[in-house]
Amino acid sequence: GVIAFLRFGKRFRRNGADRNGRLIRSVNHKRVPDTMEGSDDNIPHSMTRRKRLPRQRKSAPPSVQPPPWTLKDLGQMLVLIAVLFVGVIGLTMYGFGDNGPWIGWPEGTQTGFLYLLQTVILLLPLYLFTHIKYKSSPHHFGLRKVPIRTLALRVFQGIVLYYIVATLLAEFEQSTQVEIPGVGEQESHVPLFGETAQGLWLGGILLAVLAPLVEELFFRGYVYQVFKKSVTVGWASVLSAGVFALFHFEFTVFVPLFLLGLILNWLFESTRSLWVPIAFHMANNAFAFLIEIAVFKEWIEIPT
Repeated sequence: GVIAFLRFGKRFRRNGADRNGRLIRSVNHKRVPDTMEGSDDNIPHSMTRRKRLPRQRKSAPPSVQPPPWTLKDLGQMLVLIAVLFVGVIGLTMYGFGDNGPWIGWPEGTQTGFLYLLQTVILLLPLYLFTHIKYKSSPHHFGLRKVPIRTLALRVFQGIVLYYIVATLLAEFEQSTQVEIPGVGEQESHVPLFGETAQGLWLGGILLAVLAPLVEELFFRGYVYQVFKKSVTVGWASVLSAGVFALFHFEFTVFVPLFLLGLILNWLFESTRSLWVPIAFHMANNAFAFLIEIAVFKEWIEIPT
């Protein structure tokens, strides 16, 4: 009660009272009887003050920290991949040898199994050196949202650019009669999966879905970003494109694969989203595999 009385006294002295003893409060430095205090409707409009609500700022997107991976990590990972690759070669020589337990598998199943082993060779070291060692998140690989319109436009630009460069390269080689090393014809993947519908569907899933996803995670999401932390963007693109082409072990088409790697790096760098090169890679592989099927089935004929 004492505390309430003291508070009332302070309020009484601050605001004052009228001749009838009613408490007066001030509004905009004007004295208003206390009977008007209960409702703002009784206070003249000129004596009221509008309260401005603070503006709600749009929350900025969370900042993405650069990946913590280093060149040392990449070197150790490449050593582990080489060891796993040698082990897979020994395993396939044993399993698909003359008396191997897998020799009776259908041709498409054999090829699919080898592709899955190749996927393990890349994904297992990647998992160990990113998630286990650094607790890396998908954002570190560049798996960020991108507008559908931007994705479609960039994929279209990438496809047009790639086939223009490939056509100019082929025309130059044909017109000058100069055989450029690493610019040859890629062997068809269709015989590897067999002529059955099941084999072709398996080939389409592996080549147009699984392979682009795994390769982009490794070569763009990891290798390119590691190089970019140590050298310029241009050199990082050249080095990672070279690694990308070498890992395919198809040296007759090294140059087209190298150019493909450069375009994939450009798509990733220009959008900062790994989904764009993944979509482009999927579209490119799917289109190429459909052409191979059409040529193999003699539905179309490509002049040589």
